[in-house]
Amino acid sequence: MLAKTTDGGKTWSIKEIVTLDKNQQTIGNQIVINPKTGQLFNFFNFIEVVDGEEFIYLAFVTSTDHGNTWSPMKKITQQFLVLDYLDINIRTGQQILEPAIDPQTGNLYIVWEDSRFSDNQFNEIAIAVSKDNGNTWSEPMKVNKHSKLCFSPTVKVNSSGVVGVTYYQLLENNPRSSFPVKYFFRFSEDEATSFHKNEIAITEEFNMLNALYVEGFFLGDYQSLFTIKNDFHPFFIKASNCKSSETDLFTTRINIKEFK
Repeated sequence: MLAKTTDGGKTWSIKEIVTLDKNQQTIGNQIVINPKTGQLFNFFNFIEVVDGEEFIYLAFVTSTDHGNTWSPMKKITQQFLVLDYLDINIRTGQQILEPAIDPQTGNLYIVWEDSRFSDNQFNEIAIAVSKDNGNTWSEPMKVNKHSKLCFSPTVKVNSSGVVGVTYYQLLENNPRSSFPVKYFFRFSEDEATSFHKNEIAITEEFNMLNALYVEGFFLGDYQSLFTIKNDFHPFFIKASNCKSSETDLFTTRINIKEFK
């Protein structure tokens, strides 16, 4: 559904923008806007159950008339997930993609968790780009540098067209008494064709098992990433290394010139 106001919130119109059948749903709907054309892109994960089996796709609808009418749903690619890793009850934003748009070129980017790069052993971070308003998309490419479990990515494009991605990464493939993770940042200067060799650690190591327990040890479905000119500003949750069930919100500034 979409709620829209044109009078500062005094009145709202409400309409259905994605039509679903039984055994279908969407999750994580997020809208990005092309500031030059006004075109709206609503991205989401589309989930359907066929003969008792669940399938997940990355999909979107678009509007060129300020949200009054919307295109039919278009699938980008199927999502592949490992839902339980080593039987450790870790909860992440597995079924939620993150979109971004380059305000200068109109290039569209999406990032998400996917297990295709590890032969379905664990989830890593995938990215795809469209340079033609979503008509065609690049093949999914792995963002993280090391082959380890990664989760909850975000993506943003700065004023110079640099694509930045943040994500959590497990530091040990077979953790035992703890679940050590760090929050990382990688960037691309060629429209996500490749990523810079540096994988920038935003946080020190912390134990995910000290996070709040909400149907699993959980830092939240969404983290956030903003840009101010050329700088990236991630907002993220980190668990305490001193106390269990304690998390805090942090932010920092990343100047990529310092890492070239």
